Amino acid sequence: MNPTLQQQLFAPRILISPLMGFTCDVPLLSTSSVLEAWMEEPGVCLSVNGRLALYRLERRA
Repeated sequence: MNPTLQQQLFAPRILISPLMGFTCDVPLLSTSSVLEAWMEEPGVCLSVNGRLALYRLERRA
């Protein structure tokens, strides 16, 4: 017996997926915005911070 499309879309596993995705992205968004605010306060240009991050990634590889 195959479930209908409506039953598949409203299954508990499917309903939890967007909620889990949202809760995983919220800390990333808040961290990046806080970091941006911290860097602007002392006058550090965000492009300099990005270049330093890329340099660190190159050195690790």
